[in-house]
Amino acid sequence: MSDITIVNMNVRRQTSKELPTGALTLVSVFENEGIEVDFKDYAEKKRNLDLFNIKNTYNYLRNTKRFLLISYLANMRPNLLLALEKLKETNPEKKIILGGYIQEKTAIHMIEQFPFIDVIYLGYADKTICEVYKRLKDGQSLRGIGSIVFSENNRIIISKKINRTDINIPKPAYHKIKIKDYDTVCISDSVGCPYKCTFCATPTTMGSKIYYSPISQLRKEITTLYDKGVKKINFIGESFGINKKKVNEICNFFNEEKMDLKWSCYGRINYMTKEILQKISKAGCYNIFYGVESGSNKVLRTIKKGFNTTEAMEKIIETKKYIEGVRLNLMWGYPFETMKDFMKTILLSAKLNAMGMDTGLWLLSPVTDTPIYEKYNHRMRFSPDKICIRYDYKEIKKDEKLRKIISNHPEIFTDFYHYHSKNIDKKAAMIKITSGGKKYEI
Repeated sequence: MSDITIVNMNVRRQTSKELPTGALTLVSVFENEGIEVDFKDYAEKKRNLDLFNIKNTYNYLRNTKRFLLISYLANMRPNLLLALEKLKETNPEKKIILGGYIQEKTAIHMIEQFPFIDVIYLGYADKTICEVYKRLKDGQSLRGIGSIVFSENNRIIISKKINRTDINIPKPAYHKIKIKDYDTVCISDSVGCPYKCTFCATPTTMGSKIYYSPISQLRKEITTLYDKGVKKINFIGESFGINKKKVNEICNFFNEEKMDLKWSCYGRINYMTKEILQKISKAGCYNIFYGVESGSNKVLRTIKKGFNTTEAMEKIIETKKYIEGVRLNLMWGYPFETMKDFMKTILLSAKLNAMGMDTGLWLLSPVTDTPIYEKYNHRMRFSPDKICIRYDYKEIKKDEKLRKIISNHPEIFTDFYHYHSKNIDKKAAMIKITSGGKKYEI
């Protein structure tokens, strides 16, 4: 009988119906080591409740095994930690392991300030997470296990990140769910990002080297999903298009199998060539995402995107010739962004929307372990009216406990903060006026 529960709490919004690829991959990691796992998906099971409510989170987690491993997004952190604190008080025997997209500095602060957390794993969780479980079960020290943060003898221990020569991304444990209950199916085609964008922590969190899923594994995974009735999939590797050999392998597979299946992927302005666009279009790609990030060339140079706005527009126009849907990301609120920079971003957003592009304009939130954070974290401010709308946050405005934990621990809840600048309120007012209450709202 299983004594460990893996819970997916990667919930972007109340209405999310995204298949929990990451958590199901964790299940496979354990099952491949012969360890039986109980799996729960918070989003799928509790869509009729407010997912960001502390009481709902606590009640859901009560029905879990002694060992509790939770994969979550940062937007869930405030209510999750408050719920886990109460859970540990009522069930002191529980061992709590947290993971997901967690930066090392954030993990250190969490272990230090919330001692009911037993372990936080960093980056991609391979079979070493099984060793964590085994040692906790046997009451052994966790020293020597890489890429984790924990407390031992009242000392915070930061294990060195594993210097991996390879990463095996197992097929997610689809047998644990009903695929028909989800409308978004993601496939991890790669892990890692080699770029140095100064606002992003992916290279330090997940690694700067790219590890690709073998095409043989992708073939099996896609075939399994297709046989279960899936008609659309999203490749979520941030480096799709960099390795032409891998792109060719994926495209050849789709062309050979002639599946009635559409797919989307991430792209990068300075790597997505006409040749690649033609190939992926022919192979069934219907949507591509580009992170443009700003309409100001000065800002783009500062954040080290590696392209300018002219190159971005040319690539977007070219992409639209071959790909039906083009999704774009722009951000505002950089601590060094002038009103002139901001207006250029507003104008670019308006232009892209007029061209029929699906363009998001988001307030930049601080991320630890990034160059921007290291230089400007002293400017961080928390305001319930200025939170990146990528996350549902209505509960924060209603619940004083959530506001208090966020304001008391800025280094842990950076995602709920913004960088203060002289014109931040003026910019926010302009965003609301120009958006008409659409998705650009703060």
